[in-house]
Amino acid sequence: MCLEPNARGSPLHYVVVAGVDPIQNLVLVNDPAQRKLLSISRTEFERGWRATENWALLAVPEVDLASTAFRDEKLSEAREHLTSALRANPSDSGTNEFLATVYFLQNNTEAALKYWNRAGKPVIENIRIDPPLRTDPVLLDRALAFSRGSFLSLEDFQTSQARLNALRVFSRYQMELSSAGGERFDVTLRAAERAGMNLVSWFRGLPFATINPEFSNIRGKAINVESLLRWDSNKRRASISVSAPLKSNPKWGVGINIDARRENWADAGGDFEMRFRNEKNASVGRDPLDAQRPMGLDEWGRDLQPVIFKSASRWCGTEIFRFDHPESAARFCPAAERGFGRRRRGWKTLCCKSPPFREGHKSCFIPLARNNV
Repeated sequence: MCLEPNARGSPLHYVVVAGVDPIQNLVLVNDPAQRKLLSISRTEFERGWRATENWALLAVPEVDLASTAFRDEKLSEAREHLTSALRANPSDSGTNEFLATVYFLQNNTEAALKYWNRAGKPVIENIRIDPPLRTDPVLLDRALAFSRGSFLSLEDFQTSQARLNALRVFSRYQMELSSAGGERFDVTLRAAERAGMNLVSWFRGLPFATINPEFSNIRGKAINVESLLRWDSNKRRASISVSAPLKSNPKWGVGINIDARRENWADAGGDFEMRFRNEKNASVGRDPLDAQRPMGLDEWGRDLQPVIFKSASRWCGTEIFRFDHPESAARFCPAAERGFGRRRRGWKTLCCKSPPFREGHKSCFIPLARNNV
């Protein structure tokens, strides 16, 4: 509060009001010029305060400011005030519950559960599936890591999401919370289900001499089949992938993949050129080492496999071909490094080595950066 204790024009005096004694008609103030809990008669206090046109600076708690913003439907502003209040007192259950409610109204279920859990809430009243699904009810029950009457933790909610994703039968889904009265909530699973044969997959690859038969959620058991059949004379390929929950438990899954190929990605005329773009003048040229010769002598070999850094145990690139010749590898590797050592047509060479391939021969491999392939 700001007081003008004497005649108008005298220096202003600032005090902190600590309380009021209505019985003795006193105001208790903390006066930095004198002492704490100084007693001033209410008449004298009001006269000095009135002289400054009742100037005051109110220290309002963040929670009160959040309440005001909440009543005005300013949810983002209320969230900021509550977050600030929790920095000072993270364990306050009322503030955590208030912030959870704000997140819930903003349709941020995971954030709401994070703060509700700090207050020991919510408890599940009912679990509903709307609309009804063809998926086996036992599978769905095992996919949900919570049950009726249980406490819904953020971890259980995220685990349920992971298991539903692992079933691979929903194009989209949402688990909605709705109040069931008191501190209890209902959970409703709303999902768009993939089931049976996907007709679109049969025809979308026809311009490329390919069909992709797909079957989803066979007999409601979350058994999914994806396949590919390509009859192009240079790129024949047949593959099939089958996945399903292990013993009808979404926590575990089993998959089988079979891929048979007979592909020739060389040009139709049989010429194979190692071409690169010069970054400086954007010209196109042939590699100094004639690449057609090893192709004709079967010295080029496609060898698609990952390249892993042993020290970091992570995938650093992909080996796409090998050049096997007892004499030319030493010349080819420097040429390959010059041709591919920088970004060319979106490819990037990580390294070029000449490790022993077999007795009397050397091989050269060029791993390519994963993020550029």
